[in-house]
Formats: sequence, C-alpha cells, structure tokens
Amino acid sequence: MKKNLSSDINKLPISSSRVAIFWTGILQNSPSNEKCVRFILNECSQLIAFCYGVLMRALVGLIFIIFITLTSKADAFSGHSMLLGSGKTVEIIDIGPMRYEDGRSALRLNYRTLIPLTDLFSLRKEADEIWDRFVEEVDKSGYQEAVISAYEPKKEGFKNSNGSYNFIFKKKEQSWRTDEDQSQDKLDEKFVKKFIDRLDWVYDHNEIKAFLVYLANDWTVTFIDQGESSSGSRTIDRKTFAESADQSFSALKDFHHRRDIIRITILEGGRSAEVESRETEEGIINGQNNRLLEHSLDILEFNDRVVTIKKSTVTFERIEKVLYGRVYRIKYRI
Repeated sequence: MKKNLSSDINKLPISSSRVAIFWTGILQNSPSNEKCVRFILNECSQLIAFCYGVLMRALVGLIFIIFITLTSKADAFSGHSMLLGSGKTVEIIDIGPMRYEDGRSALRLNYRTLIPLTDLFSLRKEADEIWDRFVEEVDKSGYQEAVISAYEPKKEGFKNSNGSYNFIFKKKEQSWRTDEDQSQDKLDEKFVKKFIDRLDWVYDHNEIKAFLVYLANDWTVTFIDQGESSSGSRTIDRKTFAESADQSFSALKDFHHRRDIIRITILEGGRSAEVESRETEEGIINGQNNRLLEHSLDILEFNDRVVTIKKSTVTFERIEKVLYGRVYRIKYRI
C-alpha cells in the first residue's frame, strides 16, 4: 500500500509533491493512518488545481484590461470628429493596426476629408495637423511607423468611396519623419515655397509635434540681436526650441505671423536649398500687443524623399509695442 501511495504522490505536480512529503513520513510511521493521508493528499491536489485556475483567470483578465487600456484612446477617436489646431474638424473613420507583406506593422488612421485628393498641398497641411494629435497614440502603442489615410467624401448611391491618399510617417533615429509624394525627387522653387507654407501653418497654430517632423535632429537656430540694446547672439537646439515654443504659445494670445520670401536658392542639384525671408510676428503677451520684425535664413535638405530644415538663423531687427493704435519701438534683449 505504501508503494502505491508513493506512486500516487509522484504523479502530483511538483508543488503538490512538496506538500505531500511531510504526510508521507506520517504514513511510514503510522500505517493505520493511510486512509487519512490519502484524503489529505487528494484535498491538497484539488486545492492547488483550484488556485491554479483562479490565477489563470486573473491573468487573462489582466491581459484584457491592458488591451482595453491601449486601445481606448484610439476607440475614442474612431467614428468621431477630431478638432485640429486651426479650429477645423475632420471625421475619423477608424484607427487600427495594419501589416505589410514584409511583416512590418503600422498604426493606421482613416479619416474623411472634404479636400479634393488632387490638391495634395492642402491635403498635406490637413494631415500634418492630424499627426500633431495622432502621434501621441502611435508612440504609446509602440509603433515605429504610422499611416494617415485621407478618404474622399461618400458619393451618393455608394456605401463607401475607394478614393484615398496615404501619408506615411516613420521613426528614424528616434525622430518622426514623413515621406513626400513619389513625384517629388528633388527640391525646386515651387515645392520649397509650398513646403515653407506648410511649416508656417503648423507653427502658427501651435502644432509643435507636427513642426518637429521637419526639423533635423541636429537642427539649431541662432538668434541675432541687432536692436538698440544689442546683446549678441544665442543658439538653441531642437529640444530646447520645442520646450520654449510650447511655453511661449501658452502665454501668447491672438498670434499672427506673416512671411515674405525674399530669395530661394536651389543647391546641389536639388538636394538642398536656402530660403531667405522677412517675417513679422505679432501677439498679445500680458495684455500688451507686441510686434516683432525679423530677417530669417533657413537651410533645407532633401534625402530619401524626406525634407528637413538643417539650420536656421533669425536676426531680430526690432520689436514694436502697439498701444491704442500707435506703434512704439522698444528696447529688448534676446
């Protein structure tokens, strides 16, 4: 009988066998207690099996909760309107993962646009605004690639429309970048003008996450003071600029920006370009309306269908205070 009982013990899971070792010693010393020991071993085995089942159900529940948490924000966008920085809204059709034939995956956002798909310039500006809202969800979900698909309005008599255009965003060297249209194989004056206008659009509407897509990782901007209280120059990098721009816009009201391009020079056979501009920025800070007049120079680079600004220089000419319709020049330091 003892041999059979030991065989039964060996069949138990490792954790059950450890519990049963103590009771085996009792059996060997007191044969008359065999039935009692068998009962205890049986109860221990059932208890461990029950605890295992509870643990597995709890684990499945936890996985479900994590999945719901990760997708809740995407579900909140799906089937609803998204308010953009410019004040316009777009209809979000759905958001979900997609997989390429080569095994790569991406998070895709499908939305309905009122802009004709042939107007890629306006469509890109809209997609950039959506990206400023969408990128947070992409980062939280851990994707290295994302797609924003613009669908044309539904046509009468058709449940869905097949017309769409895809904007692709990829993370390269820890920064998000976006591909230009395949037809654009180099920089030219017409494209550069539209590109600068796109850049100004997201900046003017405080969509800094979208603005950063077009700043190279090693981008810097140098501010030069040529005012009456000239204090030299100051250079800041991409990260510092993003932080300071966010703080500035939070304190700025009724912001207006105007750019007049003075010169565009295409270099290296369309691989780079220089853009010289005269700019005016005006806004209300602490209840006072200030106007900044500046001269800027931006250096663009085109590489593998991606356009970024490599370096910028901004020369402050003067700051004006607008009070009761009159303009006053004021002293300042950068």
